[in-house]
Order: sequence, then C-alpha cells, then structure tokens
Amino acid sequence: MENQGGSGSAGSHWEGRYMFGENMNMELTSEAALSDITLALLEDTGFYKVNYFSGGLFKFGKNKGCEFFNKQCVENDTANFEEFYDVPKEPKCSSATRNSKSSCYLKYESFNIPYNYFTNSSLVGIYYANFCPVST
Repeated sequence: MENQGGSGSAGSHWEGRYMFGENMNMELTSEAALSDITLALLEDTGFYKVNYFSGGLFKFGKNKGCEFFNKQCVENDTANFEEFYDVPKEPKCSSATRNSKSSCYLKYESFNIPYNYFTNSSLVGIYYANFCPVST
C-alpha cells in the first residue's frame, strides 16, 4: 500500500513504486490501466462481481520477479528495469501499458528526498513512485 501522502492516499492506494500507472494508484497517468490485482481486491470485498477479461492490461513490473521489489529502480545512474528511466526526456514506451510513446519524468529539486538514485541527489522522479523516474 502507498506509504506517502496524506490520509487520502497513504494506506489506501497501491504503492506507486510497484504499481505505477494503475487506476488505484495516487499518480494517475493518461494510460492508467486496471489490473487483475485491483479486480481481485474489488471482488474480495463481496460488493462486486468482476469480469477478469476486462483487466490484465497492466504490465508495470510484469514477470520481473522479486528483484523488482527488492532492488532500487535506479542504481549508479542506471535504471535496473525497463519500467524506469535514467535519461531525462528519453523517448520510450509508456511504463504502465507499453502502448504509447512517452518520455522520462526526471527533474531537479532543491529539497532533500529520502531516496537517492543518482549521483546528483537533486535529480528526482515522481513523488508517488518513491521518486523513481517513470514515463509521463
């Protein structure tokens, strides 16, 4: 669950670092997808009967195994997974569904962040993805 933000986001949405681009994420993208994980959650509440055929479009971190959760998104200025970026404005496929062109979200900030992925500690990604650089 999300560990950042206020009472409306922390603990009530999927963690953006692992589920970026999902509809139940705090950082909505133009390509937000509905995952089978969210469909299962809704069904488990007992209030919904879901059609799993409509989900499954979510590909962020798919087939990456435990390393995706245990390794940093970027180390030594190099992205560890294709979902993350290490070059500002580098054109790539979108992080969430990989269905469209997008570019890396990286910017320079003057405040200290709890995560440092780059040798230049002012270079940061998106807040709700634990400052990992993802596509926008």
